[in-house]
Amino acid sequence: MIANHQIRQIVKSFQVEGGGFTVSKIGAGHIHDTYHVKNAKSTCPDYLLQKINERVFHNVDALIENSVTVISHFNQHKRSGMPDMPKIIPTVDGRFHLQSNGYWRLTEFIKESRSFDRVQNSDQAYEGGKAVGAFIKVMANLPLNRLNVIIPNFHDLKYRLAELDTALNDIPRNKLKEISTEIAFIKKYADQLLVIESMRNAGKLPIRVCHNDTKFNNILFDDSGKAVCLIDLDTVMPGLIHYDFGDAIRSCAATANEDADIEGVDIDLESFQAFSHGFMGMVDDMLIDAEREYMVLSVVLMPFIMGVRFLTDHLRGDKYFKVEYTGHNLIRTKNQLALAGKAIKLQLDLKALLNK
Repeated sequence: MIANHQIRQIVKSFQVEGGGFTVSKIGAGHIHDTYHVKNAKSTCPDYLLQKINERVFHNVDALIENSVTVISHFNQHKRSGMPDMPKIIPTVDGRFHLQSNGYWRLTEFIKESRSFDRVQNSDQAYEGGKAVGAFIKVMANLPLNRLNVIIPNFHDLKYRLAELDTALNDIPRNKLKEISTEIAFIKKYADQLLVIESMRNAGKLPIRVCHNDTKFNNILFDDSGKAVCLIDLDTVMPGLIHYDFGDAIRSCAATANEDADIEGVDIDLESFQAFSHGFMGMVDDMLIDAEREYMVLSVVLMPFIMGVRFLTDHLRGDKYFKVEYTGHNLIRTKNQLALAGKAIKLQLDLKALLNK
C-alpha cells in the first residue's frame, strides 16, 4: 500500500491547480487503484488519480492515447447542452501519464457527481441508458483506425471459451467436481451464444466504437439525478453495440451485484425497460435490423462471457480480477451464469419490453 504522502508527491508531478491536497482511496473496481485528490482551495478543482494495472494493460502509452483521442472527440462533437467528459491532466513535462513506481494518470474530478453500484429507481435507469446511448452516438463518426486495440478479443466468446479450456486442462481432475454445474451450463449454451460472433465475423453486424465496460457504476450522475457522462475509458475500442447494451443491463437490471449469492439473482424488468428506452432513444436511428434482432440475446451473452472469464481467472489463481478472499471469482462465476440463465428464460418478455 502506497502512503498518502507519496501519493501527494505524485500529484505534484502533474499540472495541478491549488494545493494542500488530501487523498482518499475510492471505488470498488476490479482492475485499478483509484484515489480522490481533494483540493484545499475550494475555488480549484479536485482530481481523480489512478494507478494503472500493468498486469492487465501492457501498453500504457496506447491506453492513454485512446483516452485522449476519445475525450477530445466527444467534447468536440457532443450535442449542445451535454457536459464535457473530464479531461486528463498532463504532467509538468507535458505527458499524459507518470511513471513512478508504476504508471499513474490524473483526471478532473467532477464535483457534485456520484456513481451507483445499483440502480436506485427507473428514472435513474432511463438516464443511464441515455448516457450509454449518447456515448455511442457521439463516437459514431470517430474512425475506427484512430483507436488502438487495447485488449484483443476482449468480448470474443470463442476466445474466452478457448482460454477456459486451457485452464481446465491445467487442473487436476478431482478439482473439476466443484465446478461441474457451471461447466455443464457453459457447454449447453455456448453454441447458441456464438451466433452474435458469427454474425460479426460474416460482416452482418457493423463494428462501432464502443465503451466495452458499461457497468452502471461507470456512469456519473449529478445531484438532480441526471446522467453526466461515462467514465473509465480504458476499453474503448472497436466492437459491437451489443457489448455495451448487454454489459450495462448486466449491472443495471440485475437484482443482486455480481459478488452476491445466486439466491438473489434475477432481472428487474422495470429497470430493464427504463434503461432500454433511454438507450434506444439515442441510437435507434443508427441501428440496422440485424443489430435490433440480437439486442436481447446480448443480455444473455454478456453475463455468460463474464461467468466464463471469472471461472478462468479462478482456475488460474486469480491473476486478473482483484479478489477479497479465496473462491471470490467462483462466487462471481456462479452469480453471472445464474444471471445468464434468468435472461434465457426471460427472452420473450425482454423482447416485448424492448419494443414496447
